[in-house]
Amino acid sequence: MKNKRLPLLLILFLAGFSLHAQTLSPSVVSSSGGQGQGEGLSIAWTLGEIITETFQNDELILTQGFHQTDLVITSIDELPGLDFEISAYPNPASHHVNIGLKDGEYENLRYRLVDFQGREITNGNLEGTLTTVSFSGFRSGVYFLLISREGQEIKSFKIVKN
Repeated sequence: MKNKRLPLLLILFLAGFSLHAQTLSPSVVSSSGGQGQGEGLSIAWTLGEIITETFQNDELILTQGFHQTDLVITSIDELPGLDFEISAYPNPASHHVNIGLKDGEYENLRYRLVDFQGREITNGNLEGTLTTVSFSGFRSGVYFLLISREGQEIKSFKIVKN
């Protein structure tokens, strides 16, 4: 009986070396598509994606479809002509985000943090050249940090919380 188990164990052991995990690479089967590049711009598109649907709950968003990018945008919008620089870091964030101000007048500035559905999470005044916004206790996901002066939005950031 012992001699019959040895070949079986040897075969199972060697089969384990030939097994590997499945990997998926982004690909699409479509009726048409293309890509192009210009000065400071690139675009890629597909035609004929029959099934595209989005499912959403409090924690995540799942979009079916084939042509999806891997981009992470950090600065979304900035009012032209600002006399100072605003930055938000680190991004992606774990525990907090620093809002840094540099080179100029930055009085009467406020921040608002909203979730992906537009609900305000927190807000406050920017004080000095560095303000820290705590992300402790927030769920992982995408948040928007909106900077305003006297009620007018001057810059917004997309912040990813790990």
